[in-house]
Amino acid sequence: MSRFFADPNSDSDDEEFDDELEEEAGGRQGTSLYSRAGYDSSDDEPEKKRVVRSQKDKKWEELRGTIKTINTHISGGEWNSIQNEFDKLQKQLQKAQAVIAKEGTPKFYIKLLVDLEDFLGKSLENKDKKKMNALNQKALN
Repeated sequence: MSRFFADPNSDSDDEEFDDELEEEAGGRQGTSLYSRAGYDSSDDEPEKKRVVRSQKDKKWEELRGTIKTINTHISGGEWNSIQNEFDKLQKQLQKAQAVIAKEGTPKFYIKLLVDLEDFLGKSLENKDKKKMNALNQKALN
């Protein structure tokens, strides 16, 4: 019988309720909710070691990733995507200004600027010869 519906003056119900609580807790005593749910901390997965990187390494990795994306778009001639990624790169450079002031402008960024300038010159020369879709042509201009 439920404890809430029982007669408050009756002692026998309290004893039964206490017995029920002991039976329920008897099988679980000493175990946490985490292990009862079926989770085991000693799974077969190897523990991943935490890698601590400097702020310079984090910022440079972000810049390299964006530059790699820009180079991919350069090979495809996708000017709209190049423009969007270049804007993203400029924002990343602003965020990394403290690191750049300390370390200097990264060479891979300068190389990208030279490559972009060369590709822009070639694209402008071939603009009349090669038809582009409207979005890419607008981004090129």
